[in-house]
Amino acid sequence: AILSGCGSKDATSIVKDLDKVMGKLESYQGSGTMTLYTGQQPLNYQVEVWYQKPNYYRIALTNEKRDITQIVLRNDEGVFVLTPSLNKSYRFKSDWPDNQGQVYLYQTLVNSIQTDNSRQLAKEKDTYVFDVMAGNYQNGSFARQKIWLAKEDYAPRHVEVTDTNNRKLVEVKFDSFVFGKKFENGAFDMMNNMSKTPGSNQQATGDTGDTGNKG
Repeated sequence: AILSGCGSKDATSIVKDLDKVMGKLESYQGSGTMTLYTGQQPLNYQVEVWYQKPNYYRIALTNEKRDITQIVLRNDEGVFVLTPSLNKSYRFKSDWPDNQGQVYLYQTLVNSIQTDNSRQLAKEKDTYVFDVMAGNYQNGSFARQKIWLAKEDYAPRHVEVTDTNNRKLVEVKFDSFVFGKKFENGAFDMMNNMSKTPGSNQQATGDTGDTGNKG
């Protein structure tokens, strides 16, 4: 570690910094595009991820082709998968996401950097690029992942997951990621999420939402 040049961080010191970031992590909001390369054609999803300490999650996945949004919600009642446009909801595994990480969750990415002691670090202009084993995923064909973190605050910018033949399976590109996001009351409430229209940040209170839509 003595060799690390002035102002240049090595992998060990970044991992220490990530420990601190995780220790202080209260909440975050990220959004971007996830592409799955596992089928015959690449599939694109718009992804929005909300997290609030200790373990509230809201992940909205919109299939760009079919324009259907599914929401994975974790709150005090459990873990649920909601499809508001079809008015469908069902209960999911209660220990998600601890038992199977997701490439769009910051905790999973940091965990895989922390646990792989053979991690490789490259540096680009404004990002650190980690090449690590694909850790805690349910998909057994995931072998490695590259994770781009912003140098200024360690926010995730880009993730690529590959199989043992170095074929790309999943990619996530974040266009925004904010630490310390303040969410509205009810942001992680099931009924609230069932009644929201996709893409709207308005609470479904009914007193302002219906003006101007009657044409």
